[in-house]
Amino acid sequence: MASAFSNVSIQSEYTIAYDFEVLDIPKVLFLLEKYRPVMYLITGLYVVGIFVGQRLMENKQAFRLNSFLFWWNIGNSVFALVATIRSLPEFLFVVSKPNGALDLVCSLEVHNHAMSFWWLMWALSKFVELGDTVFIVLRKQKLGLVHWWHHSTILMLAWLSFELADPLWARMFVLNTFVHTIMYFYYALKALKINVPKRIAMVVTTLQLLQMATLGVFHFASMISMSLGTPCNRPVMFCLAQLLFMGAFTALLMLFFKQSYLSVEKVKKN
Repeated sequence: MASAFSNVSIQSEYTIAYDFEVLDIPKVLFLLEKYRPVMYLITGLYVVGIFVGQRLMENKQAFRLNSFLFWWNIGNSVFALVATIRSLPEFLFVVSKPNGALDLVCSLEVHNHAMSFWWLMWALSKFVELGDTVFIVLRKQKLGLVHWWHHSTILMLAWLSFELADPLWARMFVLNTFVHTIMYFYYALKALKINVPKRIAMVVTTLQLLQMATLGVFHFASMISMSLGTPCNRPVMFCLAQLLFMGAFTALLMLFFKQSYLSVEKVKKN
């Protein structure tokens, strides 16, 4: 898939890549393909580790970890903010073009090393985010299906999105980093025991739903375009696999939203 990155540039009219952002893309793609089985193994161990960890914590006192949790969330929020700032210029530049909506998800003809770097960092950060679950298990908090399903599937999806050079995720990952900037900052405030209005939590979940809705619209639009013969450089089998992820996660997120907010509001009114 190295050919998909043939037009990647260091200096563009919308941004200039820093030296550390200039990747040896063929080498990166080689390493991603080589270590893909390791990624699958880590994903499997993560899921198994959840249930093992919960079993080990059954008869133990919950850890507080508030200070660690605060810095953990602040670190993730800052990373997401920087990734958003560095990636947003290309997103806005491409979407502002005459065929911007199509180019946004179907082409890497306009692409800067800065975007590639933060796309890769975003993909690798999904390994770090598995630590969110460690905190939940150690603090003996409720761990919902939506949490570990999302963390395990997005890790695989993010890795493969770069390895297979899927244009959709080359720009759309900025939606995820934007939402995570807000989400992790909210979690950091909660770790400090700051009384954040519950409506803020509702806003965070709503942003996640809007993110998935936006991804879904562009995903289906690109698949329809491909079926009609419109040139779109997306890996077909990977596109089909994403339908499972998007559909399942959206359904789980909507169920979580209903149970966490709408049901509570209904009980209060009654």
